Amino acid sequence: MKTLSHALNRVLLLFSHNNIADRERLAGVLSYAATRSDWDIRILDRSSATYASDYLQTTKEWQPDAIICVATGDYRKVLPVWSSPQVFKIKLEPPEDDDDSDADVAVRIDAQALAMAVVDHFTERQYHHFAYYGTKAPEEAAYSSLGEHHFKSVLRKRRIDCSCFAEATGASLSERLEQATVWLNALPKPCAIWAYSDVLAHHLIDACRSADVWNFSLATSGDDQKGGAQSVPRQVK
Repeated sequence: MKTLSHALNRVLLLFSHNNIADRERLAGVLSYAATRSDWDIRILDRSSATYASDYLQTTKEWQPDAIICVATGDYRKVLPVWSSPQVFKIKLEPPEDDDDSDADVAVRIDAQALAMAVVDHFTERQYHHFAYYGTKAPEEAAYSSLGEHHFKSVLRKRRIDCSCFAEATGASLSERLEQATVWLNALPKPCAIWAYSDVLAHHLIDACRSADVWNFSLATSGDDQKGGAQSVPRQVK
């Protein structure tokens, strides 16, 4: 594992504010940064619509000595050829994954335990129909698929079927909401749904408002109050 040099001053953090995994990574980095008086920190939100332009402007004008980001590989596409800061990569991985070749440090998660917590949350409330709402977005697809895999696995052991849907990339928000509405209408009711992230959960709620469909319960493993992240399922009716 590589460490950042003590001589570094300008450190740029690239994290997404709209999902719990990145917020927890960021909290860990900031906790360490608080012990370093020689660090000057700037944070860019990877989920922002202006992220690409903000990144290029910040790296050009501020010229960071180091960048801390998630090991998704996309940082290579936006690093300017004239710039050569140290890149410190963080990878989120399941316990059984030992391949951290593209990361300087790995943060392990137990997706199966989280899936079991969500299923228990719903079965305690007497739900018999289940669904999973994920995403195909490149930066989150792997984690979304991991959650779907364990959710279906836990339900399969209890002999419960699960309907799964993943938001397509490249579609406009209105198109995604329309697709979500069609999917929701086809689900057996009442239905318990686990949304991969808060953003997706809000998309589902917007789709329900549009179609006036409310006979379901929704859980998300994130917390949209930034800085207070908790992995606690929340129920929405």
